[in-house]
Amino acid sequence: MQTMEIKKSDWSGYFKRLSKELSNKTTTVNIEQVGMDIGDQVIAEEIPLNNLAYDAKKDLLEISSAEADHRVNSPVGVYVCLSGGDVDSMEVIDASDHRQIIKFIHPLALSQQK
Repeated sequence: MQTMEIKKSDWSGYFKRLSKELSNKTTTVNIEQVGMDIGDQVIAEEIPLNNLAYDAKKDLLEISSAEADHRVNSPVGVYVCLSGGDVDSMEVIDASDHRQIIKFIHPLALSQQK
């Protein structure tokens, strides 16, 4: 597994490309929010992912689904964990030092056996 930081100047383009790539797959996500003052909160479990978008003017990251939306105001850091070329998880840190942990659940491609 490889972890990499995404520079803030790249967020808009990165999330646009990631959303486009994930739209070709049936991807669901788990979203968790963690902070010293709020503890560990499960925001969503196995919801289908529709879109990831960063609005630089509003300084807002939005994770959207048909079932729920999660917004991160004033994010200060984005880190992605890659496994086998796929984004396995992402950690978004906001200005209050809360961590949003997004775990991507990709369907397994079953190989055809002969």
